Amino acid sequence: PPTIAPTASSTNSTEQQQQIDWEYENIVALRWNIQNPPQVSYSGLKFDLHFTVSDFIQAQEHVRYDLYEGASCGYNGDKITDAGYITTIVTQDDTPVGGGINPRIITLSSSLVPQTIAKSTSYQEEQGSNDASITYCVRFSLWSGPYLDPSATQVNYVDVTVSLSVDLTDGFSIRGQSLQARDRGVETTDDEFFVEAFLCQENGESYEDMFTLVQGEMVRVCVRPTPQAYEVGFRMRRIEKFTFVQGYTTQEAIINQNVAVNGLTELWCDPGADQCMLETLLFAYFFHSQTGSVGGNGIASLQWGAGTSARLLRRTSSIHGEDEYGRNLQQSSKLISIPIFGVERAETRPMWGSGCGDITFGKSSLKAVTCSLLVTIAMLSSSAML
Repeated sequence: PPTIAPTASSTNSTEQQQQIDWEYENIVALRWNIQNPPQVSYSGLKFDLHFTVSDFIQAQEHVRYDLYEGASCGYNGDKITDAGYITTIVTQDDTPVGGGINPRIITLSSSLVPQTIAKSTSYQEEQGSNDASITYCVRFSLWSGPYLDPSATQVNYVDVTVSLSVDLTDGFSIRGQSLQARDRGVETTDDEFFVEAFLCQENGESYEDMFTLVQGEMVRVCVRPTPQAYEVGFRMRRIEKFTFVQGYTTQEAIINQNVAVNGLTELWCDPGADQCMLETLLFAYFFHSQTGSVGGNGIASLQWGAGTSARLLRRTSSIHGEDEYGRNLQQSSKLISIPIFGVERAETRPMWGSGCGDITFGKSSLKAVTCSLLVTIAMLSSSAML
C-alpha cells in the first residue's frame, strides 16, 4: 500500500486543521468520495458538470457515466448515452496522481446535438413561445478498474438531474439551468464499502450462477475486504458473529468469534488473512418445505496489514472524530450479510447409522457419533414441523 505521510506540524491554525490522523479506513473513504453536488458551467450548446473527487481517481481508469431520459437514472430503457442526442467527453485537471488525500476535478462536458435532441423525450417545447426545456439524468460513477477490465466493480456513484432552459429565438442555445444531485448510491462510510460476504466455492471464489443448497450439503460463506479496502492494506481480523436466518428460524454458526457448540460449523480465519471462510450444515427445519430460501448476517472486523501483531482498525479522526456526514467513527466492527439463497429438501433423508461420519463436505468432516445424533434430532424436528 502507498505510504502517506501526515502533514508537517505548524502553528498556523489552517494547517493544523489539515493535520488529519490518516487512519487507513479514512483514506479508503477519501479515495472514492464524490463531493455532492457538482459545480456547473455552460455556454452555447455546451453544458459542463465538474465533479470533485480525490487525486487517486484517474478519468480513463476509474470514471464512467451514463445519461438517461427524464429526471431519474437507472432504467436501461431510458438510457441515451449513445443515442446521438447529447455528446459527452470526460476530462480531468492536471493534479498529479496521489494517494487520495488531495482533490481533483473531473469534468463531464456535454454538448446538445440540435439536429436530433428534439427527438428525445427529454426535450419539451413550450406552446406559444420560443422556449424549450431539456431534462435528463446523469449517473457519474467510480469503478475499481477501466471499462475493459471484466473484474472491475462499481465503488461509488451519484445521480444528477439536469434541467436546461433552451432559447430558440436565435438558433439554439442554453439560457439557464437547474441541478439536483440525488443521494449517492454508496456511502463511503457504509460497512459494505469495506468488507463483503458471499456464498463461495471451496476455492474461495463466488458462484457464477444462482446457488441452491440441497439438504445435507454444507453451505460455505467467505468474508473478505472489498477491493478498495484491500488495495490500501486491509486484511481480515476475524468473524465475530454469523447467523443463518429463514423467517423466524435462525441458526447461529459463529458466536463471540467461536464456532457454535453444536458442531455443525467449521471456521478458517487467521488474523491478517486475505479471506475468511466458514462452512455450516443447516438444521433440517430450514428444509421443512420442498423449496425455500435462507439468508445470513453477522459481524466481521478488519485490520491493517498481515500478521497477528498488525495494526487494528480504528475509525477515528483527530479533527472531530466524525466523518463528513456527522457519523461517529469509533466502531471497528462491520456488519456483513449474504444474498438470500435457495434451499431444497432432499428426496431421501439420511437415517441413523448412515455412515455420515465418513462423508466429507468440502473441507469439513463430522465425527460419526455426533453426526448421527444430530441427523436424528434434525429428522425428528423436521417431522414434527411437517
